[in-house]
Amino acid sequence: DTLGRLRALEEDTKGRLQTVEVALEQNNTNPAQEIRNETRSLAREFDSVRQCLSICSNASVWVNSGKVHTLEDITIGKDGKQMLIATLGELFDAKR
Repeated sequence: DTLGRLRALEEDTKGRLQTVEVALEQNNTNPAQEIRNETRSLAREFDSVRQCLSICSNASVWVNSGKVHTLEDITIGKDGKQMLIATLGELFDAKR
């Protein structure tokens, strides 16, 4: 389950980021460049995971809204071309 893996990654990244922040506070010194880079990297990773979760959540709302058009058993001629045009916000489930 992609959403579950993203949530687990979010929690893992959040925990790692908090660990680094606590270590910096306890040392009460200027952090080394390596630690600053790690903190920035973890913060970017955390933001990325949150964005992915937001996208998945929005897609889930659309899918569950019933606004999904299902197309099945579509065939075209040997030299034919197929094109699907949708308005913004419509989801299509095309099979075969």
